[in-house]
Amino acid sequence: MLLGLPRKPAVERVLRMATELGMGHFWPFVAQRSIAKGTHPERWAKLTEQAARQSGRSDLPEIHAVASLGEQLERLPEHLARVVLSPGAEQGADPTAPIALLVGPEGGLTPAELELAQAHGFQARPLGATILRSDTAVIAAIARFAL
Repeated sequence: MLLGLPRKPAVERVLRMATELGMGHFWPFVAQRSIAKGTHPERWAKLTEQAARQSGRSDLPEIHAVASLGEQLERLPEHLARVVLSPGAEQGADPTAPIALLVGPEGGLTPAELELAQAHGFQARPLGATILRSDTAVIAAIARFAL
């Protein structure tokens, strides 16, 4: 999962719930609309460890260093299908392969960030008729795409 950094409580909820649901990698990035104040890799590692233990996972998701969106897109493994959440996008066939899920911060991705993602092979998909908070969108997308 690639996540444009939201505020601290939201990123912590995402890490906890996404770990419980089987997330394998976390690529956080600073988006143009990110308003997060700093990163907390030690806290994030502790949260994922606790969530993995609670959910019975024997492995932990890999938490990558915070970087720009462009840097994180370059680091993605080639074999992953790529989905970016975008309100108003057209419905399409959901991928059946393991996916890299891209979610923007509060306020969403800018048009330039969305174009960059699409240039890296991401397909825009909506989650429904409403606009969700970033932490809610992550969990809804995991449920939909079964990361």
